[in-house]
Amino acid sequence: MIELQRRLSVHWPLWIALAVLWMLTVTFEYLATLRTQGKLIYTLDDAYIHMAMAKNIALHGVYGVTRYEFSSSSSSPLWTLLLGLFYWTFGVRETLPLVLDLLISSAALGAVYFTLRRKIANNYWMALILLAVVVLTPMPVLISSGMEHPLHIVLVILFAGLFGKTMDDDEALRKPSNVIFLCLLCAGLVMTRFESYAIVFIAVVFTLFRGRWKTAFGMAASAVLPLVVYQAISVAHGSRWLPNSILIRGDVHHTGIFNSAESVLFVPLSSPNFGNFILGWWHGFILAPYLGALVGASALVLAISWFRSKKFWKSEHVLLLTYVAAAAAHLQFGRTGHFYRYDAYLVTLGIFVLSIPLSEVFASLVRWMVKNVSRTLIGSVAILLSLQMLFPLMTRSFLAFPLIPAASRNIYEQQYQMGLFLKRYYQGKAVAANDIGAITFLA
Repeated sequence: MIELQRRLSVHWPLWIALAVLWMLTVTFEYLATLRTQGKLIYTLDDAYIHMAMAKNIALHGVYGVTRYEFSSSSSSPLWTLLLGLFYWTFGVRETLPLVLDLLISSAALGAVYFTLRRKIANNYWMALILLAVVVLTPMPVLISSGMEHPLHIVLVILFAGLFGKTMDDDEALRKPSNVIFLCLLCAGLVMTRFESYAIVFIAVVFTLFRGRWKTAFGMAASAVLPLVVYQAISVAHGSRWLPNSILIRGDVHHTGIFNSAESVLFVPLSSPNFGNFILGWWHGFILAPYLGALVGASALVLAISWFRSKKFWKSEHVLLLTYVAAAAAHLQFGRTGHFYRYDAYLVTLGIFVLSIPLSEVFASLVRWMVKNVSRTLIGSVAILLSLQMLFPLMTRSFLAFPLIPAASRNIYEQQYQMGLFLKRYYQGKAVAANDIGAITFLA
């Protein structure tokens, strides 16, 4: 009992963050059920696509939205297979994705806490970081979608923590268990969300600069091999080489400017293409000012920390630079928004990589401020100005939470009712529909 009390008192920032996460999730899911006649409904029809495929994996051994044939309809193969495993073990239950996401989100908070705890001793600062992850990501909104994004976030945090450690410590980089775990995380990342290739590619480049060729090759091979295997299986079953959802979204980039491999290869050789390349970034920052705030803060803190330490191979510096490059790649080639989920991992990762250097900069600023009154005034103004960067993130969260009940009701009144209708009157029949998730899961 004494040991339990000691652990509770030592790790209180984590327990508070977990309590807030569970409380917010339960509250907004309860508010949602008030609008759906007491039925748990996910906020996106996409969740039911994964659920339908997982059901067919568990019951019929078929990777597809129907039991009749293979279909490459999931943009997250690892999440679909994981959900299928749990359906096979516990039965096909509509609540299972929500429970899984809640548990995985809790694990993500644990990963953030125990990774940062080695270098952040201030429990109040740690509690603030964890609460920022919960509210600003925002975790309950991702859980309400019933999709793969919490899994992606926990893998990103684990990868960033281990990668940063190996960049800072030669002995850690030589340790076989760390190398194996890095490779496994690379495979898990890309099979959960394909945009993870940007993070893996940047990490491989840094590992090459550290002179660890074998480790870099292992990471690259671990990221490429699962995709090649998936492509071989998909093509063998008559489907395309990437999931249908990715191919559809990839046909037209959200800027309408920059969407082909040829454009990427020849950007440095053509000034119009280079101009479009820059415009793509600018357009991305306009659509996602919260990412602009995080990228700007990361670049500023990196410059300050570099000026103070003059050391490049420091985990905080490598992670900040990796984050800036990964966010830039996402803004150029990926998408933002769509119920706050496409770029949620970048919000969490941004908070994570800024935590340690910000705590060091803040501590140095406080020591500098206490010297005299003028420094106190200047430092206070600097802190107030820096807090302005939180407004885009806070505005995003303020708008996100109230959408959970409304989005659940929309899915319940449209896709879910259509699924119930087809289940009753057109079971086993061929139909045409624009949304295939709920109808294939139910009927």
